[in-house]
Amino acid sequence: MATYATHETASVRFRRHLAELLMTKPAEKPLPRLNALQLPAPGSLRSFWYDGLLTSISDSLSLNFVPLFALKLGATTGEIGVLNATAGFVGTMMLLPGARLGEWWPNRKSFVALTFSLARLMLLLLALIPFGVPAGSAVSLIIVFNLLRVVFGNLGLPAWTSLSASIVPENIRGRYFASRNGIITIASIIFAPLAGYLIVRQSGVIGYQLTFGLAFLAGAAAVLFYRRIEEPRAAEPPVVRGKRFPLLHRILQRPYFVRLCIYSIFWNFALNLAVPFFNIYLVEETTGDEASVGYLAAIGSVIGLVSQQYWGRVNDRLGARKTLLMTGAVIPFITFGWLFVRSPWHVVPINLASGIVWPGFNLASFTLVLEATPEERRPRYVALLNTLTGIGSAVGATVGGWMIELYGYHSIFWASGLLRIVGWFMLAFFVKEGVTKALGHRQVAHE
Repeated sequence: MATYATHETASVRFRRHLAELLMTKPAEKPLPRLNALQLPAPGSLRSFWYDGLLTSISDSLSLNFVPLFALKLGATTGEIGVLNATAGFVGTMMLLPGARLGEWWPNRKSFVALTFSLARLMLLLLALIPFGVPAGSAVSLIIVFNLLRVVFGNLGLPAWTSLSASIVPENIRGRYFASRNGIITIASIIFAPLAGYLIVRQSGVIGYQLTFGLAFLAGAAAVLFYRRIEEPRAAEPPVVRGKRFPLLHRILQRPYFVRLCIYSIFWNFALNLAVPFFNIYLVEETTGDEASVGYLAAIGSVIGLVSQQYWGRVNDRLGARKTLLMTGAVIPFITFGWLFVRSPWHVVPINLASGIVWPGFNLASFTLVLEATPEERRPRYVALLNTLTGIGSAVGATVGGWMIELYGYHSIFWASGLLRIVGWFMLAFFVKEGVTKALGHRQVAHE
């Protein structure tokens, strides 16, 4: 789901967080909390922890600023829409081929290291674009290199998920990923503002080149730590060759999942009419600059780090659907808030509200996906849902870019906010079937 961060960052975080949730099962006894700054024991777990830290540094230094880099080199809002749409759609379509390639590759670690290395290499190529590339070709190259970055990253994601489940023992997964996700968030709070500061302190596009170069180095270091992980011997049963998706009639027998897919496509279309363009609007239509983008992103991350603890308890007490309805009722009005932004600091209350509400919405969304999918076929259903929502996101970003060129930025803020309200009513009155029926059992009402 899209958050207060950029469209691309949200997409990546959604898939990684969902993958971690799929690997995490509740322990039989409560586990003590693990401080985010507390290192795991030496070995594979520590290397994996450092991989997460360095990957977060790389993402924080780069992902928020790729669209702004394109804008600096002359991209139109329509081209910014294409930049986000192609990466979101094509990247999502790579999950299934990635799963097949990961199964075919001799070992998962080498496949992940290869694909993630190629993805990080694209950051270095982005940094080199201003050297000798004609102005008319620069934006096209940014779109291509950004697309390849997402394609390679998503090709390796299924194997990354599978190997992660093998690396982290089941009885400590909750504590371990809490620690790993904590340090990832802390890194984003520090390095996103740092990237913005470096960009505005340099003339022209030198700041972008510097941050992308540093992002490449951090990403390369992450791969080096990942290669130090010892891959356990695969304990899974032999893979059954054949169709990777459930048959259509099996999907249609689970109407709750079908309705969730329809809602998710519509919701992500509504979100991405506006989300990819918030930072562009901040820089083009106000006195904001790249430093403002970094500082404001950090505000949302700080608040989100605190509020996610609260929403975990709310979700456990009220359930995923009620939590989604609570948070989803606020989200459209956060979008309307952008209608009144005239200065970078006008975004502060918007990001404060986003930092409070979006962690709860995302957590409940992940939980709802788990509830609506059968455990034995969950990876296939999740891959299908990701593909469909990726289509909705890509179409939304493309249409949003066109709307800006024709009617201006305020048109997408109005359209996105109003469609999010429609999405809330869809959730309230359309996606309301009992979960147990979706799993093929007797229907039991949620409420």
